[in-house]
Amino acid sequence: MKQQQPTMIKLCDELTKDGKNLVITWNGGNDEGYFEILLDEEPLDDEIDFGPIEDYISKALGYGSFAGDFSTTGELTYNRETKSFDGIDNYSTSESDNYMCTINVTVPDNIWFDQLDIFIEMESDEEEPNVAPSFIIANGPRIDHHTEIENKIGEMIKKQVMEVQEGIPNFNSLYENITIAHREFIKRSNKLVFVIKKIEYSYDGCRENIIHIQLPEN
Repeated sequence: MKQQQPTMIKLCDELTKDGKNLVITWNGGNDEGYFEILLDEEPLDDEIDFGPIEDYISKALGYGSFAGDFSTTGELTYNRETKSFDGIDNYSTSESDNYMCTINVTVPDNIWFDQLDIFIEMESDEEEPNVAPSFIIANGPRIDHHTEIENKIGEMIKKQVMEVQEGIPNFNSLYENITIAHREFIKRSNKLVFVIKKIEYSYDGCRENIIHIQLPEN
């Protein structure tokens, strides 16, 4: 005769009858993750069949296989009085927004070009952005002076982007492709000036969720 499995509540009550602390933790996101069962901060004995309870908790949390562009860590503690697991879920995901700024792009007015393309990229773990300006010339030669000016523009923008990045809370990354036609520049003295007024960036949107999962009676 097959031995009847104890109910989820009976098993949790049995494990905590001597005042021990039964905890379920998890860490996951971006298509991978795991659960861990701890009894007084020690991994639960492999001989104890906790699988049905872990599956029940996992289904209640709704993370499945942790697939998706997010991260989550959490901890739930068994409450003998309410027959439930209670705790906190720390959830974060990448979100995007526009950051209003003033980034000056300055070009000598004696250089010929039809368009200036600027690629800007920066990740949160990088000390400085990758900035790549490029003159587009429909008619006329490209000379070494174009390259020299591109390098100067790159360094000028790099410093300004780093200042902007410092003001963005929970910064994750930014990725911009900016196209500026020659006619969009404003002539000031012997310079052509364009102002980048906003950049799109991504940031870690974080929230703390209170979790209460009631165990079934049978």
